[in-house]
Amino acid sequence: MYSRLALMALLFALLIGATIFINFNLDDPFITFRYADNIALGEGPVYNPGERVEGYSNPTWVLIMTLFSLVLKGQHPLAMLWIAKALGILAAAGTVLLVYFAERRAIPDRLPFASIFLALNPCFWVWSVGGLETSFSSLLFALLLYGEVAGAVSWISPLAMGLIAVTRPEMPFLLPFYFIWRRYLKKNRSPFIVRDFLLAAGPFIAYLLFRLSFFGDLLPNTYYAKASSLDIVGGAQYLFVSIAWFTMLFSMVPLLLTGLIAGRRPGRQISLILLGAYTVFIVASGGDWMPAARFLIHVAPLIAWVIADGLDRFARLFRSRYVILFIVFPLMIIGGFPAAQRIHAQFGISPWVWERLSWESPVYSHYLQMGEWLLRNASREDYLATGEAGLIPYVGQVRLVDCFGLMDKHIARLPGKIHYKFDESYVLARRPRYILLLGEISEDGLKSRFLYCRVLLRSPSFTRDYTLAYNVRDLWLFKRKDTQ
Repeated sequence: MYSRLALMALLFALLIGATIFINFNLDDPFITFRYADNIALGEGPVYNPGERVEGYSNPTWVLIMTLFSLVLKGQHPLAMLWIAKALGILAAAGTVLLVYFAERRAIPDRLPFASIFLALNPCFWVWSVGGLETSFSSLLFALLLYGEVAGAVSWISPLAMGLIAVTRPEMPFLLPFYFIWRRYLKKNRSPFIVRDFLLAAGPFIAYLLFRLSFFGDLLPNTYYAKASSLDIVGGAQYLFVSIAWFTMLFSMVPLLLTGLIAGRRPGRQISLILLGAYTVFIVASGGDWMPAARFLIHVAPLIAWVIADGLDRFARLFRSRYVILFIVFPLMIIGGFPAAQRIHAQFGISPWVWERLSWESPVYSHYLQMGEWLLRNASREDYLATGEAGLIPYVGQVRLVDCFGLMDKHIARLPGKIHYKFDESYVLARRPRYILLLGEISEDGLKSRFLYCRVLLRSPSFTRDYTLAYNVRDLWLFKRKDTQ
């Protein structure tokens, strides 16, 4: 009875947290929805029909959303976002459930703090409603952990690893470390070597063969768009800031360090191996531009497991289970509330979210207006050149010349980081009917923080061939003059 009430309380806390951040707004989920819609329409995994560019970074999430696109048929664009948010909450709840049951089965005499930490974590709340694959990735890592420590059937862990490897483009990097641990370091080694290999590596191998045959590349286009030279300093800075957010302004770092150094929980070894490999990726890649420790949420169950391991050691040191009541919970409150408030301030989200909750509240209203204007005035064959590849072209139902390169092979392969590379001649040579720029009016004219906008505003060809067609707030839509 006590366990059921505790579990219900955790899920209720998670639901409240997700509700607080339900209006969390990102443009990127609509890229996934665009690919899902085109698969449902029989065009295959493409952004622009007929142009084979792998501009998504979440194959399994695209397939999941395709199931709903088959029903909606692209007629209700915001419905896809709400479905993705609902699925994210379900995945987050599933993560908490799996981690909780893993703790109860593997260490029934210990406090299930890993599941408590996840259910009360503001960053975990945020990404449960982000509309992306983030909480689904957490669910798969929780399944892997459950398969390793809960005495479950032996194929659950490699199956989870196989799905993980096709959920994010960086996750195949973890496969060799997983195999080394499972084959040589694990105490109770599985005798089913071939089966485990097929389950863990099979999905990635199959998808890699599909990528080669359909897109003609070994790596996704997003890799070329985002990757440049190693950015270890930027990656280390991102990791430091993300740890601050995820550990509730460092309040849980003592437990994390204790778990890393002196932990003894079952599942500790595989957690540390996978986290170590993933940390190398984060630092080498330069981190992520998205907020609230997104990269850490992908592997949140493993980090929470190590933190809970540290709490176990502290409880033994103080010889009391009540250490959590008098030390840990106050620290979570001291760090958690300011972290949640800062995230709110960063996104301009009202803490009383239900006062402004509506069908359209999770999207920027001016982005929706721009998309609806294009839907009324443009055709499906018209090209829009912009870096805003999500909601606007999705609602507007136009083709895209992606100035950030995620959906464009030429721009993706230019030297430099995403947002900091552009080819003016290439974009203008494609003669898009519309060009959308972001910026603010100042005494010196239109100013923008994006490179492609600044380059085009200085371009004689752009000023000669394009005229302003529509403006809403900081969005400026230009139309080619010879198509008036």
